[in-house]
Amino acid sequence: MARRRGAYLMSLGVSLLLGQTLPGNRAIAAVSSCPRPFEEMVTQLLADLPAYANRVNTRTHRPQTYVMLATNPDFQPLSWGQRLSDPEDSAADPAEPPQDSSLRQVFFTTVLRRYSGNQISHHQEHHWLFVASSSRGWEFVQIYSILDAYPSAQAPSPPRNSSRGSLAIAIQDWLKFCRLSWRSHG
Repeated sequence: MARRRGAYLMSLGVSLLLGQTLPGNRAIAAVSSCPRPFEEMVTQLLADLPAYANRVNTRTHRPQTYVMLATNPDFQPLSWGQRLSDPEDSAADPAEPPQDSSLRQVFFTTVLRRYSGNQISHHQEHHWLFVASSSRGWEFVQIYSILDAYPSAQAPSPPRNSSRGSLAIAIQDWLKFCRLSWRSHG
């Protein structure tokens, strides 16, 4: 019993230590239910996103990059007349309006801190996220991102399809957890 208690206290101490030293690495709270309204779901997602993204970065051996925060969402849809080109995945180009009325879009920014040797740099990534509502809950569709140094005198990079990147994986993980909690409580 004393051995089990010691192991528990050790793991609790490590968790608390990691939670205090890694930026954006707050404990992942149990979601009581996954919000069905889009705006509520996105607000909850963005509050949890730094912790999820930092865990993905650690799993994918990118511990030198930390998501410090995700900004408040912007729900104003972008005009479909603007084209995004992605030479790697032209099929994912949202140049035409989607036929699926369940598709929703949101804009947000993440602030990143990167460590390289003795240097620390900060970056902003601007994201255009698409999700769809289904009978199972909210589903990830795709995300486009623009990287921008912070502060910057240079123009930001062109938008790129980042649907296979670490932030996309973090969003998919969060949505999966959200759907599971919704099923068990909904």
